[in-house]
Amino acid sequence: MACGEARNAKGACINDPCLVIEVLSPSTARFDKREKLASYRGIPSIEEYVMVEQKPTNLVIYRRAEQWKPQVLDTLDSVLELWSVGLSLPVARIYTGVCPETLP
Repeated sequence: MACGEARNAKGACINDPCLVIEVLSPSTARFDKREKLASYRGIPSIEEYVMVEQKPTNLVIYRRAEQWKPQVLDTLDSVLELWSVGLSLPVARIYTGVCPETLP
């Protein structure tokens, strides 16, 4: 989600992002959880960073307003609150289409 203008007509590059949501892959999850989190914390416009595990149900939200303390959502009954964009989204909706037998 952008808080600023896109750098080009197609919107491929964004100035001043306020929200980053990343779906983790098993092969890069370690890198994303350490290095990318540290990098995103250094970008002044980013207010929230969300990491979404593919399996099992697990989302981790980091917020600048909460000193980057992680908030874990690990049930389908949870609700993802994205303060930076004013959006509430049921976690079950995020995992729609994921085989139920792979979820907790």
